[in-house]
This record gives sequence, structure tokens and C-alpha cells, in this order.
Amino acid sequence: MTPETILLVILLVTNLVMLYKLGKSYSEAEIENTVHRALDNVGLAESIGQLKTQVEEIRTIGKKLEDMLKTPIGRGGFGEETLEKILRDQLPPDMYRIRGRLENGKIPDAWIESTAGKICIDAKFPLHNYIKMTDSEDKNEIEKYKRQFRRDVESMLRKVADDYIRPEIGTADFAIVFIPSESVYHYIVTELYDLVKEYSQKGVLVASPLTLSHKIQLIRAGVHAQMLNEKAEKVLNEIRNLSNIISEIDDRWNKLYNTHLRNLKNTAESLDYSFKRLKDEFERIQKLS
Repeated sequence: MTPETILLVILLVTNLVMLYKLGKSYSEAEIENTVHRALDNVGLAESIGQLKTQVEEIRTIGKKLEDMLKTPIGRGGFGEETLEKILRDQLPPDMYRIRGRLENGKIPDAWIESTAGKICIDAKFPLHNYIKMTDSEDKNEIEKYKRQFRRDVESMLRKVADDYIRPEIGTADFAIVFIPSESVYHYIVTELYDLVKEYSQKGVLVASPLTLSHKIQLIRAGVHAQMLNEKAEKVLNEIRNLSNIISEIDDRWNKLYNTHLRNLKNTAESLDYSFKRLKDEFERIQKLS
């Protein structure tokens, strides 16, 4: 909307207010027609119509998403797709795997390869009782669904701890429960904090899309640091090997110098001395003749 359009709207509203204060009597239909004509003249009618269409489209999409999240299959699919997108956007393909089987036969929704082992991630979240709790206006029902949702969350955390924290088969000593809804995540970490704290001590971490992204960056930093450490260790080993080779060459040179070269030097000096004696004797005899 241009500044000129905004100014015209302000003038229109101001005129209507002034007419009202002056006691001018207009019917509702006359005022409505006047407003519509003014909006048409400044080109706002079409813009408002487009805005209404867009709002309705957003409402439709939101309703479809809400209906999908009310079914376990829909929730699972939405959570897995969100998780996969986050991993795909932030990690190279060789650092994660979707629905890979562990040695114990369990299949997490994803895992991340890290210096600590495979970090398993479960993206299935129990939302059925949470939706009932938030939709209900009856206090007794709210309390009932709140208790049921707590049991759902505890069951989910326990399952992740039992299935996906198995260092003896190559997993990390912690796993992640991914909650693709920020509002559900906020409720869990505030209203069910005791559960979150209890299971975090057992290695089960709860993450939303935002906090998972932060955790992934820390994991990547750890892997990068490990790679640098491995490269540094490799360079150090190469230097050690080179040092050993130099030491070996030095030993051989010392043996060569102290034995063969030194003996050769002594032999050369003895030969030189004998040659000088022979030369001196030859010169003495030459002088006699």
C-alpha cells in the first residue's frame, strides 16, 4: 500500500467522523456504498479481496494440518518428515541415516553418526490426549487428559531409553525424542519438567525443531573436532616415522664414518707417508748420479 493510498483512507475516515459529529444523518446503506466507492477509487477493494482469499487458504491449510495431527499415523508422518528435513538441511548425507536398523533389531526414525556413537532419534509423539486436554473446557476432563498425557510421555521416554541407549551395540549413551510441535515441547518441558529431568539423567533428551537444530550444530562441531584430532594424530605419527628414519640414517652414517671411512682415511694417510718416503729416496738417488 502506497503512502498516497494510506492518506486517502485517513481522509475518508476523517470525513465520516466529522459528518457524524456535525449531526448529519446517513443511512447504513449510504455509508457502506460511500466506503465501497472510495475503496474502489483507490484500488483497495481488489487488494482486500485477495487478502481475504489468502486468509481462507491459510485457514484451510491449518485445518488440514490439525486434522492430520489428530491421527497417530498423521502425527508420525509429519514428525518424521520434519525430522528428515532438518537433518537433510544441516548434515551431510554420510552423517545420518533414516530408519536404519540397529544390531538389537530396533529401528529409530533416524540416527546421527557422532564421536560418541549412533545418536538415535524418535520422532513419534503422543498427541491424542494433549489435543483432548487443550480442546476441553471441562476442568475435570482437562485434569484427566493431563494425567493420561503424562503417562503417554513417560511411556515414550521409557521406550527410547530401553531401545535406543545401547552403547554395547554402538549407540551413544544418550538419545533424542523429537517433538515437532513447539507448543507441545514447551508444555512438556514446563509442566512435565520432573519427567524431563528424570529421563535426561538416563540419557533421554527432548528436543523441538529449534533446539534440535542447536544440538545438531554441537554434534557437527564434535565430529569436526574429532576429525581434526585424527588428522593431527596422523601427522604426529608421520613425524615420528620420519624421526625414526632420520635416526636410522644417522646410526648408519656413524657406523660408516667410524669404521670404513676412518679406516680408509688411515690407510690413505699410511699410503701417502710411504709415497713420500719413496719419493724422497728417489730424489736422493737422483742427486748421487
